[in-house]
Amino acid sequence: MYTQADFVERFRALEDYELLDKLATSELTEEARAALRAVLHERGVPETQLPALLVQAKKDRYRRSGVTNDCDRCGKSCGASAVGNGAQTFCSTACRRLTELMEAAAEFDDDDVHRHALVLQRGACPGCLRQGTPIEVRRSYHVWSAIFLTRWGTSQKVRCRRCGIRNNLTDAAFSATLGWWGFPFGLLMTPVQILRNLGEMLISDRPRPPSRELLELARLDLGQQVLQGQGVGGAFRPGAALDDAALALPDSSR
Repeated sequence: MYTQADFVERFRALEDYELLDKLATSELTEEARAALRAVLHERGVPETQLPALLVQAKKDRYRRSGVTNDCDRCGKSCGASAVGNGAQTFCSTACRRLTELMEAAAEFDDDDVHRHALVLQRGACPGCLRQGTPIEVRRSYHVWSAIFLTRWGTSQKVRCRRCGIRNNLTDAAFSATLGWWGFPFGLLMTPVQILRNLGEMLISDRPRPPSRELLELARLDLGQQVLQGQGVGGAFRPGAALDDAALALPDSSR
């Protein structure tokens, strides 16, 4: 177990920007965090300026660009569809937009994000616009086959329980109709995906803390609030980022 003194010796070899980046973006023990602050204090960084410097370090991380043609957010090859933003390159406008939102949200801490997630959780469902039922990130599962070709995946949408069940029923019916016609994976994955949908439908709707995915969307929503406060995109509407949930919750498929 490293002590604070051990961490101080290690961190003295780092540049100031590396210390700030590590303190702002890494999961650290209390001893490591205290050591980083101690080294920065040794170098004349006032404690009062540290919060602003950490916010800037978070933003700088989102602005980094690579030397290849890979997306600076997700790492996928951009090919001919590259989308530029200054020195950065992205594979799509969705990745570029997500990076902009995350950079704008860097000034909010985890408590701010959690409080905003609770507000969104109690708001109107983006699907049916009803209120009264907690909204959450709800999953549905699908599969389709064509002889030797089988594709299956997971869809994630921010919905109330009623809309979530509707999506599960739709994907279960889709899979039951089109999933069996592939060998061997169609025969294997169709019952699996149907049972997954049934399992999602049986999850109780009792009050619970926001999920990690909903917290991520709450952070994006706060980022959108910042951008629209700067005159980018019009007036802010709480929960607007949930309309673009696909930016943060892409479907997974195989």
